[in-house]
Formats: sequence, C-alpha cells, structure tokens
Amino acid sequence: MNTLTESLADFWSVLRAPARLRFERERSLSREQRGPGGEARFDLVTIETPNGPTRLLCAMRGSAVPGDLPRIKAQLAEVIDSIARSETGKRGPLPAVHPAIVVRSATDRLKVVCAEEGVSLLDLAGTIQISAGPVFVAIEGRQERPRRLRQVFRGKAARVSRVIACWSGDHFSIRDVAAECGASFGLAQSVVGELEAEGFVHRRSPKSGYHVRDRPALIRRWMESAEPAAAVIKPFYAPSTRPEALARAFKAASQRDLPCAFTLAAALLPKELHVAGLPFGLYSGGDQGAVIDALGLRETPPHNFLLMVPHSIQESATGGVFYKLRDLPHGRGVCLPQLAVDCALQGGRAREQAARIVAQIAASEAEVE
Repeated sequence: MNTLTESLADFWSVLRAPARLRFERERSLSREQRGPGGEARFDLVTIETPNGPTRLLCAMRGSAVPGDLPRIKAQLAEVIDSIARSETGKRGPLPAVHPAIVVRSATDRLKVVCAEEGVSLLDLAGTIQISAGPVFVAIEGRQERPRRLRQVFRGKAARVSRVIACWSGDHFSIRDVAAECGASFGLAQSVVGELEAEGFVHRRSPKSGYHVRDRPALIRRWMESAEPAAAVIKPFYAPSTRPEALARAFKAASQRDLPCAFTLAAALLPKELHVAGLPFGLYSGGDQGAVIDALGLRETPPHNFLLMVPHSIQESATGGVFYKLRDLPHGRGVCLPQLAVDCALQGGRAREQAARIVAQIAASEAEVE
C-alpha cells in the first residue's frame, strides 16, 4: 500500500459525520503514479442524504497542498470518466460522481482552494466540505494544532522567508536557501515546509526543486505577520531630505564601513512614491553619529526621519535587512519585499504605499511570464 495513505485505511469507519449523512464506500481503485508507493488510491463513496444519494470519488492522500490540486483534479477526472464508461448501459440511473480529496489534516488555504475549484474535501480532523450536486455540507474539523505561519516571519526564520520572497531563479532547493541566508538546513526545511503547506511555494514532485508560486500573496502575508526588523527606532527631524542630502549621509556611513540601507520614503524612486507624509528611514548599525551629522538631524518635532537599528539577527547581508539591496541615485535601499513590510508596519496611509509596492512586484512578475 502507498505509505502516504496507510493512516487513511480506516478513514470511513472513523469519520464523524452528522446523523443526516451516511457514507458507504463502494470500492477502492488504484492507478499507477510516480513518487512514493508507485500508486494512487481512490475510494468511490456513496453518500445518503435527505436530498437523495450522491457519489464522491475521493483521492486518498496523506497530505496535499494547494499546488497539488491541478494534478489531483486531472487524475480524478480520468478515473471518473473511466467509471462512467464502465457503468454505461447498467439498469437504472446512477448518481453522478463528483471529485473529492481526503487528507490527514487540511490547511485553511487548501480548504479555500478546494472550494474555489469545486472539489470536495474531508480530513481526519473532522472537516467535511462537500459541494456535489444537491448536497452541500460545510463542517469545520478540529485541527490537531493551530497554524503557526506567523513564526516564519520572525527571528532567524524571517531571513529564510526574506530570501524566498526575493528569489529570482527558476527553482531552489532547501540547501540553496539555507546557504543563502546562513541558516541551518533544519530551519530552512521547516520554513519552506510551512510556506509549501500554505501554497506560497510549490514543487511538482518530492524530488523536484521548489519555486515561488505566488510572490505577491507571500509578501502580503509577511506584511500581516511580521515583527519589525528594527530593534530600536529613533525619530528625528531632517532639515533636508533631498537626494543630495541623503547621498551625503550614505557616503558618511559607507566611509566608516557601517552597514546601512534606506527604507520607507528614502528607498522609493520618485515614480514609485504614492502617498504624502511617508517618513524617510535608514537602517544602520554601529555608531550613527556620522549619519546624524551629515543630515543635521535633530530630535525636535516634526519627525520626518527614522534611524533604525536592526535586531542583531537581522543585521546581515545574508538574508537580513541588508540582503539584495536596491541601487538608488543617492545610495542603496532595502529590497522591495522588505520595503513593503516596513511601510505596512507604519500603519495609516503607509499601508497604501505598501499595497502599491506589492502591485509593482506583481506587475514585474507578469512581465517576466
């Protein structure tokens, strides 16, 4: 038996269904496939409901992520077509067969995508999400553990997520990401696994490389879940934030070998600036006296410039805030995903600027495709 489906062998006997629904497995079918076990299992199930019987063909999977759905749907369609041909000419009309997936534990994202694609979904946690002919059922199962996706945007895990959000190649491996951000293989594997479960990254088979499936959605989730990359934020008033003044500050920091990168309004090109009143910002480690002197910064309001000291774990060019810096006329700025997150964390109209940056990233992705 396929090892991925062994824990689902007794699924229909342990399924907790409401009294008005009765599930009866007619038979199981197998089809050859590449990957673990060498075969895929499908259960043909009849559901007796107050509105009459209907049937599901269930792809029995140990686990599935949203990126797997197109392939599973194609397999289901092929087997359903085969069943229809084999039943042609039999006495009496038989209920139509509808596609479904059974997994051990369904993520929230998988539930949404299955609903959008018209594929029913059941799991061992008690989830019963059926839309098949006259039957519509939506029962939320008890998850074994809550999703902890926000943790992948915090601490050292955020360096892994930042590298993935900026990845420009076609595919990547866990070792690629671990090396790029200076993380352990175990941490990179955990973060990639979380992002794969939510459908943000995808691989065609267990042996293939990963690719970023929906970069804008990944960045939006990061914006919602991130903690500030700065441990300390010092507000100042800058008499001038013109490009030449910013260039002097960047040069002063660079001459002292201080890591620095512009963010917020200071990291935007004129054509990218969407909202008024966005503060200027600079990430800088070490002694910031040179930057303060170069810009003539004062602590008196109104504050229009933020000096930001990164958390020690984020003060790095290997996956930290200084990773993949953008060249600007007056120096270098944080990568666009980090810039969107920084703007979102400012709140107010800065979130509109963050949304505009994500739209810019989505547009560039569409041009590449």
